[in-house]
Amino acid sequence: MIVDKGRRFYTLENVSKKQMVQIFEISQHEAGLVMKYRKKLPVLFDEVDSEEAHSVNLRELHKQLEVKDHFSDWIKRKSERLQVVDLIETDISDRMKSIAYDADILKETQLTAYGQVDRIEYHAKPDAAKMICMQENNDVGDLVRRYFLLCEKLLHRIATRNPTRVSCIDTSNAIFKTLAARKTANPVKIKSALERNVCLVATGAVPKAWRDVLGVKNVRDYLKHHGDRKELQRYEEVLRSCDFLTKDPSVGSVKLVADQLKRVFGESNIYDKYLSIQSAQK
Repeated sequence: MIVDKGRRFYTLENVSKKQMVQIFEISQHEAGLVMKYRKKLPVLFDEVDSEEAHSVNLRELHKQLEVKDHFSDWIKRKSERLQVVDLIETDISDRMKSIAYDADILKETQLTAYGQVDRIEYHAKPDAAKMICMQENNDVGDLVRRYFLLCEKLLHRIATRNPTRVSCIDTSNAIFKTLAARKTANPVKIKSALERNVCLVATGAVPKAWRDVLGVKNVRDYLKHHGDRKELQRYEEVLRSCDFLTKDPSVGSVKLVADQLKRVFGESNIYDKYLSIQSAQK
C-alpha cells in the first residue's frame, strides 16, 4: 500500500489518532490504546506490521513487554511451547538461515573466532511474536490483547473507507480524460467549472467559500481527512454522477450538468456544519 504524505490508502500503520476518532468513529479511549501500543512495543509494531517483516528480536520484545523474569528463564518457557530451530552462525549461510527458518523461533548461536559461544540470539516469526505478546500475563500483555481485538473493528472501517477515497481520485481523473478527448473544448477550464459545481452540490458551498472563510484549499482532500464517512460518500457520488454526465454527448454544457446534479442530490449543509464548528472554536 502507498504510505506517502499524499497517500491514497489508510492503514493501521499510518492512520492518526485524530483520524481514528473523526473519520472512523473510534472512541478517544480506543484511539489512545492504539497509540499506546505503537509507543510501548515499537519492535512489534515496526517489524511485525511491516510487509517486509522477517523476524522480531525476542530480547527487545522481552524488554518492551516489561517481563519481570530473567530473559533466560522467560525464553526457556516460550521455547517449550513453540517450535525452535537451533542454528550455529559459522555453519550456515544467511541464505540457508532463511530457508531453514520454518519454525516459530530461530535460536542463533554466535561463536567467537576461537569457536566458543559468544552470544545466543532469539528471533521469532511475526505471528509467533504476536502470540507471545498476547500470552504475556501482565499489563503490557493485556494492552496487546485489547489492541488486536480493536484491530478487527478498525480494519473493517478502513476497508470500507479506502475504496471511496480511491474512487474520488480516479473519477476526477476520468472526467479530465473525457473532456480532453473533446477537441473543441478547453478541458482545464471546463474541469474547473465542473469541480466548482460538484463542490457546491456536494457540500453546499463553492471552493472559494471554503478557501476564503475556512482556509480549506482542497475541499475533497479536507473531507477525506476530516469528514465523516457519509460526507465523503456524498462527494464521491456527486463526482461520479458528474463523470457520467460528461460522457453523455447530449449534455452539452456545464450548466446542464450542474442543473442535473442539483435535481438529483438536492441541497447540502456540510459547509454550514464546518462553518459552525469554526465559529464555536473562536
